[in-house]
Amino acid sequence: MSNDNDNDSNEHENTQWSTVFHNVVKPVSIGSSSDAAGGGSDGNEALALFASTTTSTSTSTTKKKKSKSKWKKGKKRKNADVEPDAEVEPDAEFDEDISQQQKQQQKQQQQQKTKKEPKKSKTKIDVASSDPNPPTSTPTPNPPSSLVDFPYEVDEDDHCETPQISYDDIAPTLTKMTQLLNSSPATITIYDPYYCNGGTVDKLNCLNFPNVINIKQDCYAAWESNRVPEHHIFLTNPPYSNDHIDKLMQFLTSPSQISKPWLLLMPQYVAKKDYYEAALKRSNLRPFYIVPKKRYVYEPPKDFRGSKKSDTHKKSSPFVSMWFCWGGSQQNTDVLASFFTKTNGTNCELARSKSALRDLRRKGK
Repeated sequence: MSNDNDNDSNEHENTQWSTVFHNVVKPVSIGSSSDAAGGGSDGNEALALFASTTTSTSTSTTKKKKSKSKWKKGKKRKNADVEPDAEVEPDAEFDEDISQQQKQQQKQQQQQKTKKEPKKSKTKIDVASSDPNPPTSTPTPNPPSSLVDFPYEVDEDDHCETPQISYDDIAPTLTKMTQLLNSSPATITIYDPYYCNGGTVDKLNCLNFPNVINIKQDCYAAWESNRVPEHHIFLTNPPYSNDHIDKLMQFLTSPSQISKPWLLLMPQYVAKKDYYEAALKRSNLRPFYIVPKKRYVYEPPKDFRGSKKSDTHKKSSPFVSMWFCWGGSQQNTDVLASFFTKTNGTNCELARSKSALRDLRRKGK
């Protein structure tokens, strides 16, 4: 059967060559034998034309076979599973076709992705692309310009002036205290170490206490270096943040200060703090408390506090405050408490102990 196929193929090829020869040679008239032997011009032209046509046909056939062979190789490589160790001949044309197809698919996917993504607003401010470490959190705003002038670290929430009414409530007790010290309001010296805006001096001057020390300095550094100003009475409204009150109680119950009278305007919760109870136990002090019936409202100086949610947050302390009072000795403290009970107006109440403070809180409820 294979021999018959081969014969048919040979006959088909002979027919093709015969047709080609007939088409080329037929129009040419061959001369005498001498022209054929000598390579006459007409014969040579016919032979050259025949050879050229033969070469062209052979080259075209070879190209078709190679192209078909490459197509088969590419198709086989694309669909068949090639073993890891098998060597595959590189096919530049096939690889280029595959690469073009992949690029086209990637381009289409990118276009579809771009259509799905929402457009970014042009009003947003983008971080510069040249910044390798863009900020991940909102930057902290700068403090008010007035706070920068302090020679120590401050908290803007601590900067609230003591209201005048709070000084008015203790004015009789303060005057009695000067008498127990064998002095008078005109000659007594009052020390307030926590500077806010200088309002303490003006408000006590209005109550006929002209000698008030309230300067802008780091009081803790002054205390540690024994540069405490000379004074007779310690009166202050300390900062409520961090450990300010703890440091204050350590200073007032130290051996050098334990005999000094003091009046401290502080939150009511301080009376229950461990550091306060430890300070009293260590120094064996039993102060009394002047509790206002109406809550004190504190106002910060102008430009000392940033914007708040409301006017109430701008000026009011979140804590209920009261006066903590010590007369310099237990005897003087008891005299001052009795004096307050006799001369007290309608603005405040007296508590002689922590249990009395608890009773006042329950009464208020």
